[in-house]
Formats: sequence, structure tokens, C-alpha cells
Amino acid sequence: MMVPLIACQLFCAVTHASEWNIDVSYSSEIETLFSGPSVTSTYPPHNCLAVGPNHVVMVEGSRIEWTDLAGGSPTVQSTYNFFASLSPTGGLYDQRCAYDNINGRYLAIMQYAASGSAISKIDVAVSKDSNPDHGWYFGSLNTSLSVNGQLTASDRPMLSVAGTNIYVTAPQFHVNGWGFVGTESWVIGDTAGPDGGIYNGGTLTVTTNELTPSDKGIFTVATGNDRKTYYASSYSTGGQILLAIKTNDQATNAFGPVSTLRLGNIDQGGVYTVQQKGTPLLLDAGDNRIANVVFANGFLWGVAEMKPIGSSVPLVHWFKVDLSNSNAPVLVAQGNISGTAIGVEVGTFNSSIAVDAAGDVLINFTASGPNNYPSDYYVFQGAADPPGSFSAPILYQASTGFFDSGDGASVQRWGLNSSTIADPNHGNSFWLSNEYIEQGWWRTSVARVAVRNRSDLDAGSFRLLIPHL
Repeated sequence: MMVPLIACQLFCAVTHASEWNIDVSYSSEIETLFSGPSVTSTYPPHNCLAVGPNHVVMVEGSRIEWTDLAGGSPTVQSTYNFFASLSPTGGLYDQRCAYDNINGRYLAIMQYAASGSAISKIDVAVSKDSNPDHGWYFGSLNTSLSVNGQLTASDRPMLSVAGTNIYVTAPQFHVNGWGFVGTESWVIGDTAGPDGGIYNGGTLTVTTNELTPSDKGIFTVATGNDRKTYYASSYSTGGQILLAIKTNDQATNAFGPVSTLRLGNIDQGGVYTVQQKGTPLLLDAGDNRIANVVFANGFLWGVAEMKPIGSSVPLVHWFKVDLSNSNAPVLVAQGNISGTAIGVEVGTFNSSIAVDAAGDVLINFTASGPNNYPSDYYVFQGAADPPGSFSAPILYQASTGFFDSGDGASVQRWGLNSSTIADPNHGNSFWLSNEYIEQGWWRTSVARVAVRNRSDLDAGSFRLLIPHL
């Protein structure tokens, strides 16, 4: 369903009219907005988005869809049909997407668990070129691993690409009983292995891997333009949240040691839930593991959900780490994105972060509270702004009601993983996706947001921009 852009622009202008100030340094503009997949049989959804020169690829619930950059001409398939060559007879979930802009390939991965067995794997799809209509190659990564003599299986994998390798991480859990044993990190050569590797339709080949112990938390991954790949996790110890960072050298495939930074007493732990307007049903707001990280200009940025001391609701916490010396990372800034400006007792959660080619930063998230339906927002800061000078929350997709899956649970699961990526086609833009509620069920919203410097404003044209406060 296409959403009229002018309606969105008018809405944004009206809701921020009292905040308008022509002297602001940066503004943002929602340039594209459309609805992506919605699957009535899938709950909860797991969001992923990838954007290339001419297409947007989305996987949500049990559906994969790709469209042109305006959301038109969609190609839609069941993920079970899409991965049919890998014989998925169990569950497919926890999807992640990426675009390899060096080789012009889309990637999509999904966690797979076979019905009635201990088989665990991650199914991988790679497009044959930058047009997903031209076909895909498929391969499976075995994640049924023996750790200390016990069988483990993966869950909730993460994905990044760097032109020569595919980087996948996943927490490993005991199959026979509960227990987190650590994060496994795999490096997959895109052209390594028999028949030219997975990028040529050959065998998916792991060139190196490493298990990080469970006491360092659950790692996510981001590739850098400095020939390194960065892994980061957050975990609680002694009332403090610690940030763990390690690297992989893309040239040698060697993993480095884990460095630890102290974020402070910023999370009280416990239950992370938020209220919804019109119902006593709560939403599950996740936990304090890192949602995603991104490397840009020598810095690692990341977001996670925390519940500050004395607060009754969770909020998005962001951090910025200087990696000019990757063996001695330095925390240079951190802060919170709260829902106070949106409403009373509004929690912010389901976050993701990206940095565009110009150095602008954008955080995408869901917000919900006792007087608010769960809806999608973003905040941004311009490249020349000091860290932490984010705009007020900006609504890009409202819900029309609360969420009730009908399963009878007092706490409803919200869709895991929002997506925020730097636009590969424009230096001052981002693509976002997240879930919202329409007609009683979840849908996917996809938006392209441009960040403008004041000098870009054309006083002679009719431009409806959202000001940066």
C-alpha cells in the first residue's frame, strides 16, 4: 500500500509547526514512504531491509519481497518457497538482510530449526547480481555445534558484509536444557571454496570461526572501511553495564582480543515492557543486548535498550566509541533517547542506528505508552553537530490501534529488529523500516529520510522540512 508522500509531509509540517525555526542547522525530510510485507499467519515478525541501486529487499515474517525504490512492482514469495532448494521442513525465522555494494549483491539469512530434531543451521541467500529478479544462490551454515561435549544450536543471528567476506554471528544455546554458551562468529569467504564459493553458486565455505565465551554477552557485528570487522556486546556485572569489543582483520582472518569499556550504572534490569493505549496488554520491549552497531569515520556507534535506575519504562541507549586504535577503544559519548517528548510513561525500544556518507546519524525506534499506540519514530543529528545533540522524536508511521495477537498472553511480543541503513545512492539519506499496527495486525513501514543542512534550504521553493531542535 503506497502512502501519499504529500500527506506525510503535510502531517509532519503541521505536527512540528510550533517548533519551526528557519535558523536551525539541520532538518530532515521524509522523501519516500510505503508499506512492505504483512503476513497474517506470522507472529511475531522479524524485520530486515536491504537497499541497492534500484531495489529494496525486505524479509518480514514468512515473506520475502523486493520492490523498486518507490515501493512499486513488488515480487513476493513465501520464505519457504524462496529457500526451497535447501529443503526447509522446520521453522525459518530471525532474518537479516544486507547489500554488498562492492560486488553488487543482496544477502538474506534466516535461522532454521528442523521439526522434531536437534538440527540447527542458518540458511543463506545471495543474489546473482544487483537485480534480485536475476536469481539467487543458496547455501546452509551448520550451527549444530558441540561445545564442551554438549550439543548447541544458534539463535537470532547477525549479518554484515565487506566485499570479500560474509560475517555472521549467533548466540549458541544448549539443545538439551537451557544455557547460553557463548557467541559463535563465522567468516564466510564470498568466493572461497569449491566451485567459486557461494557468490558463484558453489559451496558455502567458512574460512575461520571463533567462539567468544558466554561471560562477554551476545555479540553483534559491523564491517568497517578500514579493513577490519568489529564485534560488540553489552552485559551486566556488579551493577554496571560493560561494552565488549573485538576485531577481525579482513586481510589475515585473525580475531583480536576482547577489550572492555564501562558504560556505567545505566540499567536496572528486570522486565522490559511498555504499555499500549486502549488495552491492559503490554508489549515486550526486548532486553539490553546490543541491537546493532555501525562503523563510520573511525567510530563505532551502537544502540541497545536499557531501563535506567528509577525509571518504569525502557528507553533507547546509544554509544559512540573511538576506534582509531582498535586495540585500545575509547568511549567518547553515550546517551538516551527517551519518550518524554512523545507522552507520559512512553517507552522507546526496538532500535537501530546508521551513519550516512556525510556523517549524519539516525536512530530508528518504536515508542508506546498508556496514551499512545505503538508507532515508529526516528531522531537524527547532523554531521557537524556534537555527539548527543539529537532532534526531538519524529513520527514517520503511526499505528491505528493496539496490538493483540489473540494468544491470550498479558505481554505481547513486538516485532524484533527495526532496520536503519545509510542510503547507498544518496550521501545524506537513510532507509528505515519497522512494524506498526493497521486493522488489528502488524504491517511493515519503509521510509527514506533525507537529512539537510540549512545551506541546502531553497527559500524560493516550497519545501516541507522537519526541523532539528
